[in-house]
Formats: sequence, C-alpha cells, structure tokens
Amino acid sequence: MKGKKYKRGKSNMHALYERYFGVRQPYQVLVDAKFCEDTLKWKLPLAEKMPEILGGGHVKLMTTPCIMEELRKCDARAQAQGLPGGALFVAKRFEQRHCKHDRLKSAEDCIRDLILTDQNPQHYCVASQDYELRRSLHACPGVPIVFITKGIIAMEAPTKRTLEEARRREAEKLLKPALIDKQVIAKQMKDAGETGASVEAADPPVKKRKKKSPNPLSCLKKKDKPTQGSESACTKKKRKRRPKKKNA
Repeated sequence: MKGKKYKRGKSNMHALYERYFGVRQPYQVLVDAKFCEDTLKWKLPLAEKMPEILGGGHVKLMTTPCIMEELRKCDARAQAQGLPGGALFVAKRFEQRHCKHDRLKSAEDCIRDLILTDQNPQHYCVASQDYELRRSLHACPGVPIVFITKGIIAMEAPTKRTLEEARRREAEKLLKPALIDKQVIAKQMKDAGETGASVEAADPPVKKRKKKSPNPLSCLKKKDKPTQGSESACTKKKRKRRPKKKNA
C-alpha cells in the first residue's frame, strides 16, 4: 500500500476492504436488534441506504436466531409500555443465518462469536448501535462497521489495526515475485547438481544478436578510371598530311 492514502470517503474505504480483505458483493450485513429499532424510529429505508454506504451493489441484510429472540423480547416490552414496537417485523424481511451456539445468546455476543472466533471468514459487515460491540470488533481487522447517528447511516473509518494489516498484505504482494524467482533459481541449481551439469548450463542461454549482412552492391570491385593522358592518346587520331604540290 506504499504511496496510497485512504481518506474517509465512502469509495476509498470500500476499495480498501475489497482489495485487502475480500469484502465483495453481495455484501453480507449482520444487523443487531438495536439497529433494527433505530431504523424503525428514524424511518430509514435500509434497502436503499445500505448499498450507498457500502459503495454500491447488492446487499444482503441478515439476522440470527439470537437476534430474532432479542427482538421478540423488545417488542413484548414495548407493547407492555403501550409503545408501537415493530422492530421484529422489520427483521423478518432479512435473511436468517444459523449461529452455532448451544443456547441462545444476546445479539451482541452472537455477533462477536460469528466475527471473532475465526477472524470473519465469511467477510461479514456489521450494522450495530452497541458501542461496546463495535469496539470489540476492532480486534478483527477488515470488518466494515455501520451505525446510525442523528438519523443518518454512517460507516466507521478503518481502524489503525485494519490499516496496518492492509499495509502488511500489500508488502507481501510486492515480495511475492522476488520469492518466486528465488525458488526457480534454487530448483535450477538443484537440477543442475543432480545431472552433473554446471550451474551456468542451467541458466537460460544468452541470445546473440544477428549481424546485418553487407549490401552486395557495395562488395563489387571498383573499375579503374583511365587517366587523362591515356584517354587522349587512345581517342586522339593522327592527322595525315597531304603531299605538297610541286610548282610547275
């Protein structure tokens, strides 16, 4: 990641998570119980807003049996206090993922187990209003975290640990070609030692540049030019004198 600076823009953050941590479409977003309640409170259309926050594309909103059970309790408390509730109805439209717990846990503990146990192999994003949960998820680099503040859905900036891990992975990509070259050379040396050939023989032959052949016309022998004296001697004809007439 040398020479690259990721600012807090949505497109830049999306590029970082996609390039170094494999967070790609369809984005899988685990939504906790409190986030569902605040979505209903602020009347936020998640199906429209969430793709904008994550950089565009298809988004899968997800819950778990633990989250659904917590929402049932929340709705029951709301009805007992004469409040409208309805967060459970919102979550029923989401896809439900199976969580491998022996017993039901709180929504926050359930999400922690899914993310932190194996360092997020499913490349989940998390939508949560629980500050302690979001803070604990910072231990796993490369997890996009979404929350609601004053009726607006926002994404957390990449953590220091996420940026450091991205730099490390970029450095590995840069070093990989050099390591491959070393392995190729080592294999050539090993093969040369087994066959008894020299190391130089294992190296690829150096191609010689072909010399251009001279122009055949330039190789013809030059004809000698006749000198000026010889030319005049050959070409000049001797004049015959007429005999003089004798006077009568």
